[in-house]
Amino acid sequence: MSGDDGRPTGAQRGADDQGARRSGTTPQQWVVLDQVLAGARPGTVLRGDDGSGDAADRAAQLGRRAGWSVVLLDTTGALDKAALLDRCQQAFGFPEWFGHNWDALADSLSEVEHPVGTLVLWTGWDGLARADAPAFGTAVEVLTERAASAVARPFAVLLVAPGQQG
Repeated sequence: MSGDDGRPTGAQRGADDQGARRSGTTPQQWVVLDQVLAGARPGTVLRGDDGSGDAADRAAQLGRRAGWSVVLLDTTGALDKAALLDRCQQAFGFPEWFGHNWDALADSLSEVEHPVGTLVLWTGWDGLARADAPAFGTAVEVLTERAASAVARPFAVLLVAPGQQG
């Protein structure tokens, strides 16, 4: 429901905030994601701490509704750089000759260009963060740089909290 100016009414905003609280993700994170998907804010990497298990589903619905491509990057069990890069190759459909290093990941991500934008739902990241914090940190850095790129099409990443794959 919208007011005359097209913005959500107070009741709708309250319902959205309540849904965000139910999901455990702060209302601000959903506002930021909505702004990114609408093109009103540059791409970003967000963390979706979700208590109900629906953050991935909700984000996927929002992304698809906005016309974005939604990519599931599931790194469950990928506990080092090599395994992470294998999962990236699979999730993004990188060619067989993908270089399996950070520069190759950055270069390949720069070519991920859905006409509207790409929303990555990264599940299973917590195992990598615990087992190989430097690799996790570098991966987040590469994804953040891609999201911030003013040259490529819009790109955003939601780190889906453990157990919240929907």
